[in-house]
Amino acid sequence: MKNPVVESIYAKNRWNADEAGLMEGQGSNSLVLGRSEKSIIRKKQPGSRVWTSFIECVSATGSSLPPLVIFKGKSVQEQWFPLELDKFDKWQFTASENGWTDDEIAVEWLKKVFIPGTTTPTPEKRLLVLDGYNSHTTVDFI
Repeated sequence: MKNPVVESIYAKNRWNADEAGLMEGQGSNSLVLGRSEKSIIRKKQPGSRVWTSFIECVSATGSSLPPLVIFKGKSVQEQWFPLELDKFDKWQFTASENGWTDDEIAVEWLKKVFIPGTTTPTPEKRLLVLDGYNSHTTVDFI
């Protein structure tokens, strides 16, 4: 069933955001993010339970915003990155104690990624579809 309120919002301004993650040291196969030419890698012992999350956001037209990557830790560490970050210059990075989104990180994502990435020169309605995580329903987020 069509919704006239949603239909009044241009498809390019209808966004869906979700959080996903990678657990290091789990599984029988591996996924390496980075360039194969680099000799510097981050090594983890088998059985490690370090979780890295990311928030991704895609519009109804298929365009996407840069992700926010959330590392487990007290702060983002320079040694976690390759020397060349040019391909990731629009990405945002942050850290949390467990590597997941919390209330502050959800608001940080809005301020650093969603709002600047979807604001147009002339005001247009935008729709953001999210799951029901508590961090998406706080007063600050709304």
